Amino acid sequence: HCRWSDLIHICYNFVHHNQPTPRDPWTGANGIFLEVTKDALVHDNLLLDNEGSGIVVAESDNIAIFNNTIAGTRGSSAIGARCDMRRLEYSPLTAGYPDVNQWLTFTNNQVVNNLVYDNHCQYDFTWPTDCAATDNWIHANSSDHNLFYRRDGTAVWHTALGGGVFSNLAAFTAATGYDSNSLTLNPRLASAIGGDFRPAFDSPCVDAGTNAPWMTQAQDYAGTNRILFGGVDIGCYEFNGSAAALAPAVTVTSAVGTVSYDVTGVQGINNGNVVGAMWAVVMAGGAGSTVGVTRLEQ
Repeated sequence: HCRWSDLIHICYNFVHHNQPTPRDPWTGANGIFLEVTKDALVHDNLLLDNEGSGIVVAESDNIAIFNNTIAGTRGSSAIGARCDMRRLEYSPLTAGYPDVNQWLTFTNNQVVNNLVYDNHCQYDFTWPTDCAATDNWIHANSSDHNLFYRRDGTAVWHTALGGGVFSNLAAFTAATGYDSNSLTLNPRLASAIGGDFRPAFDSPCVDAGTNAPWMTQAQDYAGTNRILFGGVDIGCYEFNGSAAALAPAVTVTSAVGTVSYDVTGVQGINNGNVVGAMWAVVMAGGAGSTVGVTRLEQ
């Protein structure tokens, strides 16, 4: 709970494997939870395999969620909102804030440049649309330039407060106006299975985000300058573009001879090494077969 006047930064954290306690199985076990908060910037965090939700904004205002990577969430939502109708009792924490003893608001909250990858929760993203009603004000919230992807299924979007459920980003955008520049492509990460969520050289995350003024002095989760080559990347890692990070010239030698690999089918080329499993499609007599790589030559 934060209602201070200064901007709060929540950044560069690795939040992972949170689980409910045996004595309180209803505990959310969320990664990052902002409740009755205003003026916070949540950026460049890596959230992995949390049982509740990844990032939740609850009854808060002016929260900016930028450039986080959320993966493996198994509870309610990877990124979500809560807009409970309730009143705040007077306390030193809330003294002097104009919302005291009024219904809480949910205004000017942003979700931008986040990588929502391979989550197994109910919703990949749940966010409210505008609602102006007595004692309840939900207004001017936004979401865009994110990437949503599930390896073994379709991402799911939801409009909070009893809204619709969507398994198609275009339909979600048409209904809400959110995420018109967001993506649902394979992010092509270095080795997500091995815990390396950096974008590979041909990742659609590279330069696909939207820049913000504060990023000029910021770094990504790994300490790399946040904006390189003019555009910020989606997710908590910035592709550094160094010679070591470019795709090496690789020849695949398989049991049926030397073949060239299909670049779009190769995962894990980053930092000069091939990380994780690789495969190649070998054509023989017009039919293709998938084979494991037995030797790499650079």
